[in-house]
Amino acid sequence: MQAGKLRKQVVIQQKAQVSDGAGGYTTTWSTFATVRAEINDVSGGELVRAGQAQSEFTTRINIRYVAGVKAAMRVVHGSNTYEILHVNNRFGRDRELELMCKRFENG
Repeated sequence: MQAGKLRKQVVIQQKAQVSDGAGGYTTTWSTFATVRAEINDVSGGELVRAGQAQSEFTTRINIRYVAGVKAAMRVVHGSNTYEILHVNNRFGRDRELELMCKRFENG
């Protein structure tokens, strides 16, 4: 992966359960890692070739390998939040991760 493509700084977050003080728990998000990334929207043709419904993956985020990144996490960049749907360890060499995501615009 070329370092020049990793132009955006993103935050990978994981869910955390926090006590609400009344015996229950509240779900919050905590920072798992802050990394440099390449963010690309996925075209409809790529989705058809991948055999996915068009609304399933909207964005591909490429990052250097970070151990522990899972599909239950999310990525935040600027005003956008991306739900990680699939994590692909590119070429199985622990050098690069491809995150297939669904984008939500914060408002």
